[in-house]
Amino acid sequence: MILEYVEITKIMAAPDMRTPDGYRNRIILEILYDTGIRAAEMAAVKTGDLDIVHGYLTIRSGKGTKDRVVPISSRVCDIIKQYLLMVRPAMSRGKETGYLVLNRWGTKMTPTAVWAVVKKAAHQAKIRKNVTTHTFRHTCATHMLKNGAPIRHIQEMLGHASLESTQIYTRVTINDLKEIHAR
Repeated sequence: MILEYVEITKIMAAPDMRTPDGYRNRIILEILYDTGIRAAEMAAVKTGDLDIVHGYLTIRSGKGTKDRVVPISSRVCDIIKQYLLMVRPAMSRGKETGYLVLNRWGTKMTPTAVWAVVKKAAHQAKIRKNVTTHTFRHTCATHMLKNGAPIRHIQEMLGHASLESTQIYTRVTINDLKEIHAR
């Protein structure tokens, strides 16, 4: 399932950024959509994995051999910068774990907690689709492809070992093309 741009916009607007949890949740949503990373990868992001000056995020595999670097937009980097300066220090509760997104106890969020943030935001935005973290991954890849990104770049960004895993997104855009052609 792919979200429309208007649906993504509504979901992004759902968290109350006036609260620490809301700001953190917005960071999670923005990074998931901007990078197409998985819930477990999001939960594992450390502050040292971010290069907000140049707009990059290093995604670490558990083994260290499949690390990849994905771009982050300057807009999202600006939001992250504010989070790191104003919100995260209070959320850490004096403990420094190094993780970017923290739970209410100041420790690393779990992939399930990241998933719950997405579910809650979709519910608040009144999106009737079954939105998950993987929906964000599919939506990111599809929107990139629709906007002209080469499929090989998308493959690299998503961390797919083979192009066959990434080709699902070409079918989606071919269906879009068929629908446009019919009109």
